[in-house]
Amino acid sequence: MFAVGTVLAGKYRVDRVIGRGGMGVVISATHLNLQQPIALKLLHPEIVNNGSVVERFIREARASAQLRGEHVCRVSDVGAFDDGTPYIVMELLEGRDLASLVSTNGPIPVSIACDYVLQACLGVAEAHVLGIVHRDLKPANLFLTSRPDGSPLIKVLDFGIAKAQSDSNFSLTSTTTVLGSPGYMSPEQLRSTRDVDKRSDIWSLGVILYELVSGRPPFVAGSITELALRIAVDPAPPLVGRMPDGFEGVVMRCLGKEPEHRYPDLANLAHAIAAYGGPGAWELAHAVSRLLNVSPRRVPGASAAPYAPPVPPTMASTGDSPTTAASLRPSSPPTTMGSAASSMSTAQASGRRWGLIAAVALVVLVGTGVTLVAVSSSGKSASDGAAITTPAITTPATTPEPSTVPPPSEPTGSSAGADRGPPSSTVTEVVPPVADAVDAGIAPADAPAVAKDPRKRPPKRKPPRGSNSSSEDFSDSRF
Repeated sequence: MFAVGTVLAGKYRVDRVIGRGGMGVVISATHLNLQQPIALKLLHPEIVNNGSVVERFIREARASAQLRGEHVCRVSDVGAFDDGTPYIVMELLEGRDLASLVSTNGPIPVSIACDYVLQACLGVAEAHVLGIVHRDLKPANLFLTSRPDGSPLIKVLDFGIAKAQSDSNFSLTSTTTVLGSPGYMSPEQLRSTRDVDKRSDIWSLGVILYELVSGRPPFVAGSITELALRIAVDPAPPLVGRMPDGFEGVVMRCLGKEPEHRYPDLANLAHAIAAYGGPGAWELAHAVSRLLNVSPRRVPGASAAPYAPPVPPTMASTGDSPTTAASLRPSSPPTTMGSAASSMSTAQASGRRWGLIAAVALVVLVGTGVTLVAVSSSGKSASDGAAITTPAITTPATTPEPSTVPPPSEPTGSSAGADRGPPSSTVTEVVPPVADAVDAGIAPADAPAVAKDPRKRPPKRKPPRGSNSSSEDFSDSRF
């Protein structure tokens, strides 16, 4: 019946047998009307009369036909031959499954293994959206093929024992029936195949990831009973080889003995392993979240995913008041010239301030030097009994402009008035007050008090020429 060249159902020509299993066979064939390669999955003739097996086979076709994503092997038709043998028409895939890949090449690098499992998560998530639990995920059911551009593509196969949440025919899966591959089944599935949910698929994906990166499954035993006990009781052994920080924790969370100890859904699992995948890992994780319409939660072992770029701080995030926030915004768009003008204004204000400080310091030092010279001269004159004459100082009668900073030193005497232009009609000889004269060393302490004209600015005085030559003159000092 499966000989090469045989035409089945009048339109499928057998090209070769791809593989055989306990329940059926997969054949590579050609659709004669479309001239397209296809894959035919058939049940063995000896079990065609088993109603429960046939029902599961038809259920696989129905479940797979609902899934349209690229990470699930597409089903295009289902039917039965003249002898009653049911068949499923699927897309023909070129490549190999992950079980044969690991057995041939050994462990897979962590980043590549994470990318493969992320693609599987996307395919299984589509089934979870429809309420379908796969229940038989294993490396042999993850098929590695390639896209037209040559990039690797994982396809999820074999929904033969998939369980829909809306199933009401419980006779197909009794509590005593064990369906699936025991080495990849969750503890609750080993106890009762019927009472499983999507977290059972998360356990299976954790076992797959463990095997891909270490080269062997976490639980191995000589019999199904011993294997079931180890899965239910024993903790998973540590991963073999050097692993990235935190990666083992992600795998061990998938292998939690109780369903509530695992990731709650595939979106959280995808975001946990995306940090260890390749360049497109985060996009795959976000695709799983969008498909399930789930925002990943922060769970132990899960890596935080930077799914959004940082945004500028707002008043709500910084706690600033509206006034403070408004003051930080410029009233007009900043320009280069505006920045230059601002820097020039700042430099000018700083130079004026330092000029004032230097002028005040100069005046203080000059006054101190004059006082020292005057005191020295005064003591010498008193001892010699020489008379001190008070020189007359002439100043223009014009009112000086108010200023808080002493102007630069000007020439005294008649030359000062000449430089300023024609003198005023009135020139008054002013005698400095006693206190100022005493401080300057040009008047005795008992000289009569003379009122100071508030309109006149006292000129800058020089120390007497007969002062002590050993005293220092600070009038020309520069600071």
